Amino acid sequence: MKSTGRKTVKVEKTSAPLRKTSKTNKAAEKATSEANAAPMVTVRTPTHDEIAQRSYEIFLARGGFQGMGSPEQDWLQAERELSLA
Repeated sequence: MKSTGRKTVKVEKTSAPLRKTSKTNKAAEKATSEANAAPMVTVRTPTHDEIAQRSYEIFLARGGFQGMGSPEQDWLQAERELSLA
């Protein structure tokens, strides 16, 4: 209630009118919100043994000690490959 001078006036609460939505609008809104949601990306953390095995395979594929490259490069490549799998 609101007091104005000697009279007390009851104030009604008002709100914006509700917007009617059709089923197609609801479906479109849902599709839009799902499309805007960030995709879930799962990153796999490979074990030390898995990385060691894969880096050895890379080492052999590049020609072993005769090929160009280094053990560090092989290891990093193995980590990248296995974390994306």
